[in-house]
Amino acid sequence: MSSWQLTNYIICNSIIKRLRGLYFRNEKSMCLIYPCNCIHTFFFRRKIDVAFIDKNKSVVRVVVGLKPWRVLICKNSFYVAEKFSSNDSKFLSLGDKIII
Repeated sequence: MSSWQLTNYIICNSIIKRLRGLYFRNEKSMCLIYPCNCIHTFFFRRKIDVAFIDKNKSVVRVVVGLKPWRVLICKNSFYVAEKFSSNDSKFLSLGDKIII
């Protein structure tokens, strides 16, 4: 378990920003969506990495390489971090703590 300082991320906390998420963003973008416990990859053309984070800012579920046209739910999640999948970048792990 480690702590991550999230930097260079887009905060998606309004309905419009939450709906947009990673749509039309560049490949280096990372979104922090809240409140959120369910995401989808409808209309995506690339895989994404997703971390569900609880109110204590602990990572409770991680999915790497989520394919397009999928839905994920994590009932005890309050935040979701998502980015486009790539082989050259690290991502959050189960149990990590985030610092916003």
